[in-house]
Amino acid sequence: MEYVYDEFGRVTKSVYLKNTAAETFVHYYEYDLNGKLKTVYTNTTDNISSRVLHAKYIYALTGGLKRVEYGDKLQGVDYVYTVDGKLKSINNANVVMQDEISINDPGKDGKGNGFARYVFSQNMEYYPNDYLRAGTNINGVQNASAPFKFGGLVNGIGWQTQVTPSSTVVDAAGMNIYTYDTKGQLLSNIWGTPDYTTKMFTGTTNVNQEKGISYDGHGNLLKLQRTNGAGTTVNNFTYNYQAGTNKLSSVTGYASYGYDAVGQLASQVKGTAGMYLDYDVSGKVTSIYSDAAKSVIMLSFAYDEGGNRIMKKDHRTNAITWYSYDVAGTLLAVFESKSGGALQLIEQPVYGSGRLGMLNRLGSSYSYTLTDHLGNTRAIISRNKLPGGFADVQYNADYYPYGMEARSAGIDIRYGYQGLYAEKDKETGWNNFELRNYDAVLGRWLTGDPKGQYVSPYVGMGNNPVSGVDVDGGWSNWLGAFAYTLIHGGKIHKTAEGLYTVGKVVNGIPNIYAGRSTGNGFMQFANVNNLSYSRPQSSQSWAEKSYRAFADWGADHPYFHAPSSGEYGPYRPDGVGLSIGVNAYGFSGSLSIAVDEMNNFGFYGSVTSSIGYPSVLPSIGAGVSLDLYENTSKRELLGEIAGTTMDTGVSFGNLGLTYSSPVEIKHGGIRGIKGAHKLSIGYSRSYSPYSSGLLGFSYGIDRTTKF
Repeated sequence: MEYVYDEFGRVTKSVYLKNTAAETFVHYYEYDLNGKLKTVYTNTTDNISSRVLHAKYIYALTGGLKRVEYGDKLQGVDYVYTVDGKLKSINNANVVMQDEISINDPGKDGKGNGFARYVFSQNMEYYPNDYLRAGTNINGVQNASAPFKFGGLVNGIGWQTQVTPSSTVVDAAGMNIYTYDTKGQLLSNIWGTPDYTTKMFTGTTNVNQEKGISYDGHGNLLKLQRTNGAGTTVNNFTYNYQAGTNKLSSVTGYASYGYDAVGQLASQVKGTAGMYLDYDVSGKVTSIYSDAAKSVIMLSFAYDEGGNRIMKKDHRTNAITWYSYDVAGTLLAVFESKSGGALQLIEQPVYGSGRLGMLNRLGSSYSYTLTDHLGNTRAIISRNKLPGGFADVQYNADYYPYGMEARSAGIDIRYGYQGLYAEKDKETGWNNFELRNYDAVLGRWLTGDPKGQYVSPYVGMGNNPVSGVDVDGGWSNWLGAFAYTLIHGGKIHKTAEGLYTVGKVVNGIPNIYAGRSTGNGFMQFANVNNLSYSRPQSSQSWAEKSYRAFADWGADHPYFHAPSSGEYGPYRPDGVGLSIGVNAYGFSGSLSIAVDEMNNFGFYGSVTSSIGYPSVLPSIGAGVSLDLYENTSKRELLGEIAGTTMDTGVSFGNLGLTYSSPVEIKHGGIRGIKGAHKLSIGYSRSYSPYSSGLLGFSYGIDRTTKF
């Protein structure tokens, strides 16, 4: 891989296998004035003049993702949020066509603007009137069978999908409503039809349901029933466990199970068909056999030093799949050999804020994946537009809550349920995540959670698959995210639902590498794009940035009102904090908490030695301050706060203002460095015969340590 960067350290070009013409794949990236990813192009040669446009990103004034435009007006995908930041809709499932224009679509796509009619749309329902805006026709739909919640649980999801020509599914609006227990665990879904005019939902009896769900005290599933599109019960599971454990012994009418000494699934037997598994020391499946003696191998897998799967072989057909990654573990290419034939390059992912689609090498064609709030593949389209303003849909699918396909049609696909993060292995039926395998039929992981999140390490999606995604098969809450950053680095990002994931910018490209985001899990659309944020002028002073913010207020932008200088709205500090401290005779100690722009926080302790006028020596006191931080380095703010600063203060009576500038102390003296600058506004009470009601000045050296 080769990378080209701009002056802000952002990747503007990446080249895969530059010297192998048949496999060369080049990405080109452009950024807006705020440092956010704006456009994505690719080419199979390093020639910018013939590059292919794949995506344009448009952001709201608040910085969140507003719209993604695919290819040459193939699709315009709009994102709408509630006032508290939850995802309300992807396009608008209340589809009304008038003169080949989707008049309820936020982007008004169709004949009027040259975009193909949108293929997939989705509306999220939380509680009545969760979204109110005149003229949008994004109308809430409620049903008494699924009482609404105010704690963030999703009450219902409506959708509409343009289907493939081979599908028998009617292109009509559909909806699921959901019920939960007191712990927020899913109890059932009811499939039916929404009426956006009357705002009512009509359920279809026993169609495509997961119901009768119950759990034990550890969160293990005890019962689950599933029906198909004809209303026939296809699964009626009772989960049986080994005594005193969370390990399955059997699922009535489905399979029996065995585990090894560390809790990894060792065997699954359905009737006379068995799968017997071997693992490496990191817990990755290396081999699957068809017999208990492990004499007949079915599948084998190999991994690189980072744990990425680089090879999958089906020994029954002699088919081999090879995967190529960059140094950060991002998939770059997929090669296949069938029945012992020649190895061929078949797929190369197209990346923007996430995986946009694929270059299909055998047909020299591109395709794009349209996903829902969980990252499930709901449709795949080609770069062609059909007569009548339609997109060329190659695949479409709907899913049960726990991830099993309810219905689908079209081409074979590699990525389905949570396909942004997992590959569906058709050989096993399992979804292969980074750390472990998930069985969507059972709604459970096959091996224990390496992050130890829940009482039962096999719990799938926190038992709330309506809202939960699992990027790697690991953790879901802030503590897990924080633990990950201690080892691997990256930023904790708080989603609009108040939940957490970890993002890292590697080689200038924003990526999600690990973790699990519950809530609505729409980070791919709303939050990952924020990872590309970087200041257009990192050397700007506070005064300059404040002036620019004032001067830019109300400046026009092609898509929305936004400042032209690259700062949104009035000036905001890079971090805020609160400190409490005590002082005595020129020395002080304090404890502080600081929070950065991404809601990450850190705890600190400081010791300061100072001199001043009037004299600080005969003074004893305590105080509290509000701290504002500005980071002039390219490193993380919370790490930059720790260190040495020179403190200059001014006070009048009990009120004080202190400016702290980062410095480095060496044998040659003290010199200023880039880092975290702090402005503290404080109130203190002290005993001193000199201080009452007088104007004072102080100068000191502070040493801060991060806990």
